Amino acid sequence: MKKYTLILLSALLCSCNSFLDLKPHGKIIPKTVEEFSALEHSILNDIENGKEDVLTGNFSSVYNYEGITDNIDNIARPGSYPAYVGKNMTSLIGNYSELYEKIKDCNIILDEIKESEKDSEIGKKVLATAYAIRGLAYYNLIRVFCDPVDKANVAEQLGVPIVTSFDIEGKPLRSDLKTCFELIIDDFKKSIELEANDEDYMFTTDVVKALLARTYFLYEEWDSARIILEELLKKYPLLSGDAYKSMMNAEHIKEGNIIFKSYTNPGASIISYNSTTKNSKSSPVSKFLFELFDANDIRKDIWFNKLRENNKVLSYRIRSAEYCLMIAEAYYHLGDRTKALEYLNILRDKRITANVHYTEASLPEIDPNYLIKLNAEDKAVDKLLYAILIERQMELYMEGDRWFELKRNGRPEMWTISKNYKYVTEAYMYTIPIPSREFVLNPKLKQNTGYNY
Repeated sequence: MKKYTLILLSALLCSCNSFLDLKPHGKIIPKTVEEFSALEHSILNDIENGKEDVLTGNFSSVYNYEGITDNIDNIARPGSYPAYVGKNMTSLIGNYSELYEKIKDCNIILDEIKESEKDSEIGKKVLATAYAIRGLAYYNLIRVFCDPVDKANVAEQLGVPIVTSFDIEGKPLRSDLKTCFELIIDDFKKSIELEANDEDYMFTTDVVKALLARTYFLYEEWDSARIILEELLKKYPLLSGDAYKSMMNAEHIKEGNIIFKSYTNPGASIISYNSTTKNSKSSPVSKFLFELFDANDIRKDIWFNKLRENNKVLSYRIRSAEYCLMIAEAYYHLGDRTKALEYLNILRDKRITANVHYTEASLPEIDPNYLIKLNAEDKAVDKLLYAILIERQMELYMEGDRWFELKRNGRPEMWTISKNYKYVTEAYMYTIPIPSREFVLNPKLKQNTGYNY
């Protein structure tokens, strides 16, 4: 396949401001802590109203990410899902400027807030939220626009430009990936230290701890991730039975062990939400995924029907099942297979009636059709990790997770058929190109491997 060319995408961002364009004419930078709070709440309101699709994600981004994975049948596609990542590339490239807009707003707050206001009750909330949003924006930038972590060489891997304060003459180059991770971790830790727990600001201490754990996990700091995740899982235990079904079927309510959820205001974006929900039923879930579910698995009936049509509520969530699976995988990479099995069985006990525990001897054989062959550390997937990864695929189906799991674990090549053409997702395409406009502004930037102008 020819490398994806960015010339066709250059028009996308021609009307967007550069992320350095901080002080456009006719606009006044907020100065008071109340104004900073209002600036943050414009972002938080978009999350609640289902309009924010790059920082946290929403029903639309979940749908679009799911469509470019192996979770959806790669043949029976009538056309509502994106055929493959190349068809979705333009919108993904747009995430770059949108995320830097969020970073710009956070930098305004962190630069301009008065020392006398930092220790006030509202000041701490504003600062904690600014650090959390900036950290999350950079986290998403490296997930989308950087290659997967190569821990032995992470200091040489390309990160993204780091902008932490305004410099009108600045033309930052891409930092290394290690420095980017260190910034994200530092931002999340600063947010946590402020102990801001006002639900109106959404990014409470526990939410930011979960984001920090995700960062450690992506960075392959397995033990650091495990410690936080075990604390959160103890505080927000797994649910089962009707309580689990109620939690997962609730469209606009954050209940059970869900500590963060997008689109909690059902009065907004309802036409788009209903349309996307309808479209999610248009292509069947893959036969491979469908057949992973045991007949006694309570998820099977609430995820999809017998025709493999989706029934799962589309939403970005942070919840305890993810913690449990991450703990299992962290222990696996730490070499503690007993604990990895323990946490895998803990989750399965909550999902499968009369579940029979896996042991080393009873782990399922690896299906030769399973897409992931290499793990996050570039080693062959064995039966224990296979069991953990397929459990994650089942549990987090239709939550925008699978694309990043494929990217994190080997970037396997996959293909689909659309309108009589075969489309192939190659390894380099898991890393989205930097927008072409940024190279006009700063010709010294480096582009990701595989993309031409």
